[in-house]
Amino acid sequence: MTIRLLNTSVITSFGSYTYQPLTLCGLKRTLEHAVPVNRTEYTQQTGEKAIVFKLKSRIPAGVVLSRQEIEEIGFEFGL
Repeated sequence: MTIRLLNTSVITSFGSYTYQPLTLCGLKRTLEHAVPVNRTEYTQQTGEKAIVFKLKSRIPAGVVLSRQEIEEIGFEFGL
């Protein structure tokens, strides 16, 4: 099964969704059989799962954050 990684909790098409917190252990279990990553435009289809990486604060457009800056801002995962 393909699992998408999204950088925000955005609805990409009409439908009903569930969005639940995902712990680090849950994230690791979900990604155990992950495949190589590629960056593409995405529209979610019925039955697909997506992992959401969400920063706890909005950053200015075009800014690239270091790992330390990401940790200082804070983040969470959802499924």
